[in-house]
Amino acid sequence: VDPHKNQRDSAHLLPSIKFLWETYRAVLDILKSNSKLEHVYHAAAVGALKFCRVYRRRTEFRRLCDMLRIHLGNLQKYGNVLSTGDDNAKPSNKVRGWEGWTTDSIELHLQTRFAQLETASVLHLYTEGFRTV
Repeated sequence: VDPHKNQRDSAHLLPSIKFLWETYRAVLDILKSNSKLEHVYHAAAVGALKFCRVYRRRTEFRRLCDMLRIHLGNLQKYGNVLSTGDDNAKPSNKVRGWEGWTTDSIELHLQTRFAQLETASVLHLYTEGFRTV
């Protein structure tokens, strides 16, 4: 076994892994509040979770969990805020591109949370699993 071969392989592999992580992060950040591309957002989230599981990326998994938690919190907090004033006021979204909660969007969020919980258990990050629930 050549130790220099491992160094050469990791020198080529690590930039690719970092690029893939940054790509997942950017896609999730761009699509976080777009109702029409919600399926793409959740597919990217599941892909990022699979990435963390396959490459055993514990730090990236923690960051991903934080990011998903923040995105969900923002949708809950700012997604369906009623405008103040008269009783006939319609809901106004402070989150651009977000059309509100539907049964499909709730189901997608739950599926993503279950995938996140499964990944936390595979990576033995039980604290993150507890925060997911």
